[in-house]
Amino acid sequence: MYRLMERISASGNIPVDENRLIRMDDYEMKEEVQNEIIKLWESVSEDNIKEVADIDGYWKEFYEIFGFGIEGVDYGADVEIQVNIPSLTE
Repeated sequence: MYRLMERISASGNIPVDENRLIRMDDYEMKEEVQNEIIKLWESVSEDNIKEVADIDGYWKEFYEIFGFGIEGVDYGADVEIQVNIPSLTE
């Protein structure tokens, strides 16, 4: 998000591709980055994935997106599942 906001607010000239889309994958698509990804992809296995990739970090962030694994949340607590949303009941 930060990079997107930086791009659209930095100047009046917003960089777009041939389809007039703002591309946010320019770093990832650089040839040197892609070459490194190819090397890593060819070397990764179930035995070495923790050394080659941040798989634990990936899963942590994946679960957090959906509200799981967040520190301080009591997932065993009883909650009221039938609640009114004031903006929808007025």
